[in-house]
Amino acid sequence: MPGIDTAGAPARKIRGWFAAQVEKESEKDAWKVLGVVTTARIKRMADTQFISELMLVVLRTLCWDSTRMIWIPSTPSMTMRPKTRKSLSPRRKFTKAITTARSYLAKMEEHDNAVSQFAQSFTHFYTLWCVIALNLATLKAKPADEIAKRLHFLHEKGRNARCEERRSRNLYQEDAKNTYQSALSYYSQARGASTDLTPRQERYDVLKRELFG
Repeated sequence: MPGIDTAGAPARKIRGWFAAQVEKESEKDAWKVLGVVTTARIKRMADTQFISELMLVVLRTLCWDSTRMIWIPSTPSMTMRPKTRKSLSPRRKFTKAITTARSYLAKMEEHDNAVSQFAQSFTHFYTLWCVIALNLATLKAKPADEIAKRLHFLHEKGRNARCEERRSRNLYQEDAKNTYQSALSYYSQARGASTDLTPRQERYDVLKRELFG
């Protein structure tokens, strides 16, 4: 799987576990509703590959040892019964985070197809996923319909901005009220390779700011 480049029995165990989680997750109907899983992508296995990349975003935040540069293997302390009811093992935290993020996006989609309208490419869906999956604690206090409306508003501003951009090459200077500034900033960073870190970070920052206020 992409991003997991390790050696040794513990690492192989982690890779096998992760691959099984990706396969299981890919079967969820929500991914079809959100527009990630399509007939064309299934044939190329592009959907499963992309879902694995989304899941890696969460896995890196929970189980990555940046000091030793390895994936933390399963240990007795991870699999023993938690000391308190609130504590969860890293693997359970991982699956819970994936489920919560996916469910939140599905709720957003119920409001005028906000997600599928905005994220018509993997580039935009990846950015949206990162904003949602990496800020679950913040989203507890924010209804999905509110975030969906904000996302739809940004999408509409983006469409209008691109129309205006065709009419004027100086839209930044002419946009005195900053009507399109955030949309222009976001979509200008969506050009080129989707794997480039700088534009990816810029898209994340703009989208997070727009959705959370």
